[in-house]
Amino acid sequence: MDSILICMHLTYGQPARASELCALLCRNHKDASRNLFWSPKTMLLAGPYNKTRSVTQKNKYIARFFPSRLATVVKIYLALVRPMELVTSAQLFGVQSQQVYRYYLFVRRGHLYTGERVRKSRDFRIVVLTFS
Repeated sequence: MDSILICMHLTYGQPARASELCALLCRNHKDASRNLFWSPKTMLLAGPYNKTRSVTQKNKYIARFFPSRLATVVKIYLALVRPMELVTSAQLFGVQSQQVYRYYLFVRRGHLYTGERVRKSRDFRIVVLTFS
């Protein structure tokens, strides 16, 4: 998932903040609608932009489209890998982890990614240094 996160961050337009990426939903939840939408050729992340929320008390959604190859990789991951993670997560990390895998896009070892996890990712630092 780290590699997918980095590819998304570098290719889908204006990069999102780490804290915004961590809370993205790949499925509708009782409290919020999903942020990930797909079509036959691409995928769209509609993420809230939180910087203006303190002033307006409303989220503004930023649409970010994936390149078609990345969209294909994410679709395969969500269709083939994520269901297996969902099945095994209860045995490995406890029943509560299934809810995290069911709804959130970025999960690792039964827990949501945190902004700190994204910022300290070894792969992320390597990619950023490569492009600097």
